Amino acid sequence: MMKTLIFLFGIFVTLNLSAQGTINADEIIVMINRGDAVNFKGVKVVGELDLTNLENRQQERGNKDSFFSNVEVELTFVNCTFTDDVLAFYCEDYSDRCYRADFEKPVTFIDCTFNGETSFKYSLFPEEVVFNNNIFSHEANFKYSKFRKETSFMGCRFQDEANFKYADFSGFVNFHEAAFVEEASFKYAKFPDGAMFSNAHFYEEVDFKYTKYSGDVILKGLSLRGK
Repeated sequence: MMKTLIFLFGIFVTLNLSAQGTINADEIIVMINRGDAVNFKGVKVVGELDLTNLENRQQERGNKDSFFSNVEVELTFVNCTFTDDVLAFYCEDYSDRCYRADFEKPVTFIDCTFNGETSFKYSLFPEEVVFNNNIFSHEANFKYSKFRKETSFMGCRFQDEANFKYADFSGFVNFHEAAFVEEASFKYAKFPDGAMFSNAHFYEEVDFKYTKYSGDVILKGLSLRGK
């Protein structure tokens, strides 16, 4: 009976927060630290969402200037707007000290708008990742990120730089109908299990130098419109 009440209370809290229409980014960090799955639809996330600053943050072994947090819960955002930066990586100004976040469970962002910078540099994603139909208003940085299952950026619009340099993908990768308005870099990226760039549009420079492909690579309808 007690477990049922706790479960129902968790559902009520999630629905109540979703109904409010706005949530502070710090409240999401509290949920993650508490071990609650994050699942929001149609909300505005106000303030910087810093996923590197969790209670489980620890120093990287053998590197006094590197720290990482583990996001141990599933993240799901559908039709949400992020008013500020979404950070899973950053370095302190005028310092060598850097922070990142890794993700143990599936990560889903669908039909979202990122009004600030988005950085998942160096992040590890061992489970499925879905970034479909999102708008990235500023730089989307996935440099050195590691994706271990199927990954999708289908229908995304990158209005500023899209940085996938050195990204390491395992599992099929989907960029179908993605639009890259500014420079896009896949230099040194690895696609060992195939990739789809069908109907993708590159409006500025795109760099696939030293990119490694295996499996099916689908390019039908890909458009290069560099100025």
